[in-house]
Amino acid sequence: MPKKSKWIDLGKVRLNLNEESNEANRQPHFRGILPAQQKIEEGDEIYLAGWINKNENDKITGLYFTLSMPEKSKVKKDDDLPF
Repeated sequence: MPKKSKWIDLGKVRLNLNEESNEANRQPHFRGILPAQQKIEEGDEIYLAGWINKNENDKITGLYFTLSMPEKSKVKKDDDLPF
């Protein structure tokens, strides 16, 4: 049986609809913040999953994302070896 990967949760972010966005001011259609919960190193692959949030009138009000990456197996460096 293949070994299951463990995943590191890098955080969650909700992008809210920017009601002030229009062609004249060129603001983004959605805004949000992702507070980093883990150190992310160069070359790490980050997986992104997203959902659309709608109100009772079926209007899109925001986007919700989760970010994660596979847990890396730690390889000991020569300095970490006990001999």
